[in-house]
Amino acid sequence: MAEYNFDENLYKNAGAYYDSVLTNLNENTKKYRTTKKKLDNLEDVIKYEDVVQYTDSVISIYEMPIDDQITYFEKHIADLQAAREAARKKERDKLTDGFATFAKSKGGKENQGKFYFYNITSLGYGQNDFKNRWGNRELADDWR
Repeated sequence: MAEYNFDENLYKNAGAYYDSVLTNLNENTKKYRTTKKKLDNLEDVIKYEDVVQYTDSVISIYEMPIDDQITYFEKHIADLQAAREAARKKERDKLTDGFATFAKSKGGKENQGKFYFYNITSLGYGQNDFKNRWGNRELADDWR
């Protein structure tokens, strides 16, 4: 696959395949050394290809009329803001979906209010109190 991708000028894919091949070869073989040399040379090509692609995109934006540049960047900013809002919404939904699903489940309906962790309202208050007091913290040792 590495040679096929190389022949098709798909250098990033070829580099990934050569890298995978190296993990399966013994380091003291001729095949390993030749594959390693190909990969090293290919990494330079990939780096320069990325630079050329980036430069071409900057030049194409630079050559646009001013109005098109403004439109392009306004659209890009709107896309970034939409992606950020979607990530926030996904995080909020992730936090509340578990409680809503549990409330609809058999265990949630039968044990409503009998135990702290089954009482959705008390659990919500506790979770909000924790966030207000400690903020969003990663799960780690000695987090306090």
